[in-house]
Amino acid sequence: MRVLVFAPHQDDETVGLGGTIYKHVQHGDKVKIVFVTDGSGGGMDIDPRELIKIREKEATEACKVLGVKELEFLRFKDGFLTYDERVLLEIGKIIRNYKPHRIYVPSGEAPPYMDNLDHINTFKIVTQAAFKVQYRNYPQFGTDVWKTDEIYSYELIYPLTNPTTYVDITDVIDVKREALKCYRSQLREQPYWIEYALQLNRMRGILTGLGEYVEAFKAIRSRLTFGEKGNVDY
Repeated sequence: MRVLVFAPHQDDETVGLGGTIYKHVQHGDKVKIVFVTDGSGGGMDIDPRELIKIREKEATEACKVLGVKELEFLRFKDGFLTYDERVLLEIGKIIRNYKPHRIYVPSGEAPPYMDNLDHINTFKIVTQAAFKVQYRNYPQFGTDVWKTDEIYSYELIYPLTNPTTYVDITDVIDVKREALKCYRSQLREQPYWIEYALQLNRMRGILTGLGEYVEAFKAIRSRLTFGEKGNVDY
């Protein structure tokens, strides 16, 4: 299986689905992670130009812990990602070229004006690109049309409402923790970030009873029967 993960910022992939990514790799799936913005807005006292280099290095280290070697940095400006033709074309070309069987994208759910717009716009852009690249009347994305069978959104700052799909990551929680530790520049600003991410997984475990630590997703497009809830099948 080819798996494509879109992360608005460096660390979103590990916070949102680090355990699931690692399980895909262990299962032998081919995983690629696309970082949409440059990470320049993630530090209060670091020069943005230097922070771009730092966060890309940290992302590479974190993904190495997760076993992912294929990364792409699009470097759109952190905090200013907009839904426009340029970004849509870039994302669509990646989908057509990589031909993923499954896409993971951050949730577009958040209280109004309470979340980073990069998260919400990444959701909108990726899901729209995945829709458009199915059709031949959009040659701007490349010549090969592609329909991704499965698209799942993952939770970051705000828990998903009514998740449909869960992955028990209890057996790989230490790997996720080690990957999160790679984001040292983020921990300087938010030292609680690791525990916040893991406690969200713990909450999902308690609510579902599927494991001690669980990552939750919402099926945007899935092979599951409509309305059915269950674990992700690998």
